[in-house]
Amino acid sequence: MTSRSECWERFKAAVLGAREGHYGIGNALIEAIRQKHGDEAAEIQRRELRRYVDSDKPA
Repeated sequence: MTSRSECWERFKAAVLGAREGHYGIGNALIEAIRQKHGDEAAEIQRRELRRYVDSDKPA
């Protein structure tokens, strides 16, 4: 099982990568969620990641 802090670190890495134009980390994160929790959860994660990348919030 992945801890909350590990999940947050993976999410932050995906945000930073996407802001630099590297989408592999985010795609891998979304695919891992799809495998573990299904398509609906993966779509929720994709939207959340996109919103965070587009925001001014620090990662």
